[in-house]
Amino acid sequence: MHGADWLLMLALGCAMVVVAIGVARAYQSAPPAIIGTFDYAYLLFAALWGVTAFGERLDALAFLGMGLIIAAGILVLSGPRRAARTATEPAERPQGT
Repeated sequence: MHGADWLLMLALGCAMVVVAIGVARAYQSAPPAIIGTFDYAYLLFAALWGVTAFGERLDALAFLGMGLIIAAGILVLSGPRRAARTATEPAERPQGT
């Protein structure tokens, strides 16, 4: 490797340290279910980067995995609001009482 390559490796290493610190702080300040879902989103971006930058082709299993990650994200993000809404609604009384 040449000098410019080492500088690039150093810059990437520093960027990864910043990302790791950011993820650790995120787990301290938000519910782990939400952070974990977004943490897995890097797989989507890695697949898209592979397609656009390297001309990779995704198979059906890759699309299935991406769909599951997106579905999990939607479920996690919609879950707390639904739980909070049902916890604040008054319980229904049976008729005739």
